[in-house]
Amino acid sequence: MSPVANNHRHKHGRGVFSMCVAAIACIGVFLVVGNAAGSTTSAKHAAAKGAINVGFFGPLSGAYVGAGDQLLSGARLAADLIDASGGVMGHGVNVIPGDDGGDATDAVPLLRKMLAVDHLSAMMGGITFDYGTALPILNRAKMVDFMHVGDPALDHKLLKYVFSTAPSDSLTGAAMAYWANVKHYKKIALVFDTGQGSQTLLPELKHAAKVLGMKIVVSVTLPLGTVSYESEAQQVVSAKPQAILTQVETPQAAGPFFTQLQRDGGGSIPLVGSDAMSNPSIVSAMGASEAAKLESVTAAVGSGKSFQTYKKAYEKYIGGTLSYLAGYYYDGTNVAALAMLAAHSTKPSVYVKYISKVTTPGKGVTVVHSFARGAALLRKGKRIKYFGVGTPMTFNKYNRVTGSYDVVQLSTSGTTTTVGTISGTSLQPLLG
Repeated sequence: MSPVANNHRHKHGRGVFSMCVAAIACIGVFLVVGNAAGSTTSAKHAAAKGAINVGFFGPLSGAYVGAGDQLLSGARLAADLIDASGGVMGHGVNVIPGDDGGDATDAVPLLRKMLAVDHLSAMMGGITFDYGTALPILNRAKMVDFMHVGDPALDHKLLKYVFSTAPSDSLTGAAMAYWANVKHYKKIALVFDTGQGSQTLLPELKHAAKVLGMKIVVSVTLPLGTVSYESEAQQVVSAKPQAILTQVETPQAAGPFFTQLQRDGGGSIPLVGSDAMSNPSIVSAMGASEAAKLESVTAAVGSGKSFQTYKKAYEKYIGGTLSYLAGYYYDGTNVAALAMLAAHSTKPSVYVKYISKVTTPGKGVTVVHSFARGAALLRKGKRIKYFGVGTPMTFNKYNRVTGSYDVVQLSTSGTTTTVGTISGTSLQPLLG
């Protein structure tokens, strides 16, 4: 089945924009997820006989639905392109969505059900509050999982079957401070929401800011679910920072806060954001004037060939504002499929040993930037290193990825501009 035909099966149910339709209707992302909130699958995404089933768990409802939808769309895009390239040992790839609302408690019965009935060969999941309960379950079940979790608590904790698709928040926080220093901002404000992903960024960011001689003039926490952020915006403006370093993970919070910031006279304060702030739904919710002064630190992609391949496919089969976030589970799905090919097995306990074999560079290893190229070489008995879109996808001994960073600007019209780069080595002196 071609990617175009395969995408038609994704166009049933709740769309990617459901988290805040008015704020992000202009994005135009047309891949959708199943409408079975609280259930394992939708009618269109039941476990497919003869297919390789890849599970997805995450927030397909609730405050973080935007992140869940975009990561799911990345896995589905990869599955479509894998199918178009001959599949995995002749089998197509079917992505099965599961909605836990980003809740750690709800993740437990969801995962147990998916593991029991969906005949999974891999999993994509672990995004917000759900990973604390989810990852141990998957690891005990010997189910390979690619997560998008930056919590530094996992930096030196080995879960054999769990692999990261994004760098640790310890690096991202340091990179934000580093970029603010490059821009000569010495008096900074910190504005972060109460989400766990936001809060784990703060310790290393604060440490890096101290090392760089920067002064934090105010640190504001945005509670989720609040209608007005008048008090928080006034605190920021009164402190007179040269820049705001920020991560606000939901459009429901980003829209009201940055609108209030403008009303209170903070519309000219530059913004340095995390990778979460490059989420198109966040950019749209902020509005054009705030987005224009936002520079987001995101994991870099080196040569850019993988990114260009992904970008071309995304624009062709999804459309609208390019999602950097979707690239992380696009990478995870590709790596899982290539490892299966290299192992000649879809059994997680077998192919898990081959994940490092298809992602580690070295002599005699060909770097590939797509599943199609990697699969063609593996079928000829060649050795490969898959280079990712979100990161180089080179894992350390704790299955964590590392790498350098790009600084990007996204506009509400959909254009993306890279305004700077940060090497990974330059961040090491800033880490606590």
